[in-house]
Amino acid sequence: MDISHKNHYEEIGTFIMCYPSNFKLLHFSLLKKLNRNKMFKQYNDFINLLINQGSKVQFLEPIYGANQVFTRDIGFVIDDILFISKIANKNRAKETLALEEYIKGKHKKIYKMKNPIEGGDVLIYNDYIFVGMSNRTSMSGALELGNYLKSLNKNYTIIPINFNKDKMLHLDCVFNILDDNHAVISNYVYDKAIIQKIIKNLYYLDDKTTCELGTNFINLGKKRIVTSHKKVKKLLEKLGYKVFYLDYSEILKAGGGFACSTLPVFRK
Repeated sequence: MDISHKNHYEEIGTFIMCYPSNFKLLHFSLLKKLNRNKMFKQYNDFINLLINQGSKVQFLEPIYGANQVFTRDIGFVIDDILFISKIANKNRAKETLALEEYIKGKHKKIYKMKNPIEGGDVLIYNDYIFVGMSNRTSMSGALELGNYLKSLNKNYTIIPINFNKDKMLHLDCVFNILDDNHAVISNYVYDKAIIQKIIKNLYYLDDKTTCELGTNFINLGKKRIVTSHKKVKKLLEKLGYKVFYLDYSEILKAGGGFACSTLPVFRK
C-alpha cells in the first residue's frame, strides 16, 4: 500500500474511512436526534464526491464503536510512516485495532504511539508539524513524536499549538491549511503569532462559524476544497479555490466534520 504524506494541500490519493454503520450520538449530542436515512445519504454523497474527484477510499471494518466514522482521530501519516494514535478516550481506545488489522501486511513502516496523541491534532506543513495541545493530545505525545522522527534522522520541527481545548476538541476544529502560504484560523487558537511566522496569510473565521466546524474541511489539492459550511465556501471561492459544498448536518451533530471523517494516507 502506498503511504506518503508531507503536507495537507498536495493532491490527495487515498483516504482511510469507516462506514457509519454503528453511528450513534453520544455524550454532548444526546439532546439531538439522528435521522439515519439522511445521515447515510449525506455520507454516501461525500464518498461519491471524493471518488469522482479522483480519490481512492479504503474502508475499515465498522466493529469497534459508535464513533468509528471519525477515522482522523485514530492515526496520521508523516512522510512514509503510519502512526497509530494513543486514544485518550477509553470508550474509543479499541478503534485503533481496526486500523492495525487493516494495515497488517500492507505496510511495514508503522509506529504505535505510547503517549496521548490523536490525528485531529496533527497538521503537517512540509518540515513543520503543528501539534494541538488538547484534552486528547499531550505534550508528552508531541515530544515522543519528535524524538521518534529524530531517531530516524527525519528533520521535522514539532510546534505545539495551544488553543481553547475546553471549547473545541482538536486543532483541526480551529485551524486548517489551504496551501503553501495560506491557512484558515480562528480566535480560539492562542498561538496565532507562532503559526503566522510560518504561514504568512491567515484568514479568520468568526466564533460561530468555528463552532459549526467551519475549519474542518477537506483539502483535495489543486485548490479543491470540500466543506459543509456555506460561509466558508463563499470565503474560499473569493480566494480562488474550487469549493464543493455538501450537507453533512447529521454527522456534524456528533461533533465531527469532513476532516474528522477521513484519514489521508497518500498524497501525490
